[in-house]
Order: sequence, then structure tokens, then C-alpha cells
Amino acid sequence: MSIENKSYSVLVIDDDEDILKIVELGLSRISELNLVTAFASDGKEGLKLCKNFKFDAVITDYFMPNMDGLQFIKEFRESSAIKNIPIIFTSGYFANLKTENEDIFEDVIFMEKPFELAKLCSFLKLYLQGAKLAKR
Repeated sequence: MSIENKSYSVLVIDDDEDILKIVELGLSRISELNLVTAFASDGKEGLKLCKNFKFDAVITDYFMPNMDGLQFIKEFRESSAIKNIPIIFTSGYFANLKTENEDIFEDVIFMEKPFELAKLCSFLKLYLQGAKLAKR
């Protein structure tokens, strides 16, 4: 399979079904990347999916039941098998998080809610295309 025909897998984690639908619609419009998208309603479900599948990128919310996005990122990064996968972290509470947890945000793009869908898709596209270029 050539790099140009590669499919990319993206995990989207959010407990708001409306957000999941909107993000799914936006990602479906990035046809040149052949995205395969999986969804989880909280960090715990997201971690289970990550143990069974290799994702090229993750988009996660902060406030969710069972396991929030911050705990998800911590546990996600502790796994050496999935440590370097890019993460887009969405929240309306970044000011409080940044001062308390700066180290967790290394190699994480933060998008404050409400975010622009086009901007989210652009960041994801840049991330994935950057990964494609690095593999050449």
C-alpha cells in the first residue's frame, strides 16, 4: 500500500452526542485522508479501544463521566505502545488546567470550547500529514 492510499484512524472521545455527530460530519469532509473514525463516550471506554486498536490521532473532551480527558491523557501516555500518538484536547477550562498540569500537555494541541469545526479538522489534517511526511 502506498502512503498516498493510507487510511488514518482517529478516536473521538466526548460524552456529548451532538459534539460527536458534529465532529464526525467534519471529519467525513476530509476525504483525502481516508479517515476511519471510532467514538467513545468517556476516557475509560477510549482507553479500552486504544488497547485493541492503533489510532493515528485522538480527539478528547475534558469533562466526561467515569474518566475525564485529563486522566485519559495521563493513562494513555503511560502506555509505551501508544505514547506518541497526537492528541487534540478540547475544553472550556484550559486556564485552570494549564497551570496545574503543564507537563501533561506536551505534544497536545488544546482547542478551547466552543471550537470551530474547520479549525479542528485543519489541526488534525496537519498532524496526520506531518506524520505521513515524517515516514517518507
